[in-house]
Amino acid sequence: MYFDILSHIMMLLDKTRMSAFEAAVRKTVRKGDIVLDIGAGTGVLGFIALKYGARKLYAVEEAGIINAAKRIAAQNALADKITFHESNSRNIVLPEKADVLVMELIGDAALNEDILSCAADARKRLLKKNAKIIPQKIKILGAPVMNIKYAGHTRLKKLCGLDLSLCGDSASNRLLFFNRKPAKFPLGYKTLFNFDIQNAVAESLPASSSVEFSVKHAASKINGLAVWFEAELCKGVGINSMKQDTHWAVVFLPFKNMPVLQKGDKLTVKLTFGKNVSCTWETSLVRKGREVSHSASSTMLDGIIDADKILKLGNEKSPELNTYGYDALLVLEQAGKRKKVGEIVKVLMRKGKMSYSNEESAGQFVRKVLVKNIV
Repeated sequence: MYFDILSHIMMLLDKTRMSAFEAAVRKTVRKGDIVLDIGAGTGVLGFIALKYGARKLYAVEEAGIINAAKRIAAQNALADKITFHESNSRNIVLPEKADVLVMELIGDAALNEDILSCAADARKRLLKKNAKIIPQKIKILGAPVMNIKYAGHTRLKKLCGLDLSLCGDSASNRLLFFNRKPAKFPLGYKTLFNFDIQNAVAESLPASSSVEFSVKHAASKINGLAVWFEAELCKGVGINSMKQDTHWAVVFLPFKNMPVLQKGDKLTVKLTFGKNVSCTWETSLVRKGREVSHSASSTMLDGIIDADKILKLGNEKSPELNTYGYDALLVLEQAGKRKKVGEIVKVLMRKGKMSYSNEESAGQFVRKVLVKNIV
């Protein structure tokens, strides 16, 4: 999810992305179509659909960037053809079903913007039976590589007499980046996943894939898996985040303590995407029939993330709000009662759990909470 306008400008200036999506919209949209754009951002992809004959656009975006989309629509005399929904697409209801779904929810790791779940929900509730979806398919590929930059991360153990191993351990549980130029694949590359988004009718996550790589050359050095995607937007139009120059990064999944490979070794990599868009990867290196190395990493184990708190978010758990959450809820409850802002500030000063030095300080907090939640 992107909130900052500069991130959206970067995407709009990505010629690979924009030319491919415009071509796909041009080939897919027919005059009079109803178009649904999920994750609309600045709204440009949906506006292109109107340019090519769409009769109506429903633009869905839960981040504040939707306000920029509304202004851009007005500047281009398109506002009367658009209904904006500042919401997650799972929470909206449309008065009519769409002929085309445009959905640029493709993260660097392809799935980490929840595209599969959103597509399945839209297919069930928001689209006509034979509706077209852009993108239609996504393939995820992977190759064991040597990332020189990451090699330095693993050496961070002690500094100035302090134990900083948590930082190095955290890096081994994160999605890092790999320089696509020059990209060398000593063990080749393989397809990890193939997702048919066009025909998605059910939740596709969690999803796991295991692939085996054979070592053909002695003294091969690797320290992680490069992961990229191929997206088929429509027939004949696609994007490859490894081969093309684009704002999408090639993801690097670091391996822990991988020894130098020997000819004849078998390396198995298992990659799993969870329902919460978490990513877990495991490696097993077998040499002469015996496992000589095994490692497991997960974004859920990132040392910067509070794993204990995540465990408290199961369906059977009753979470306890911290002081910030308590005060934010208090503000929203008062707003739900149609209280004036000044009245909410006074209630917060009296009942809030955080310390506010004066009404101005409390007012800043109230406005910070409300600006994200008002129409």
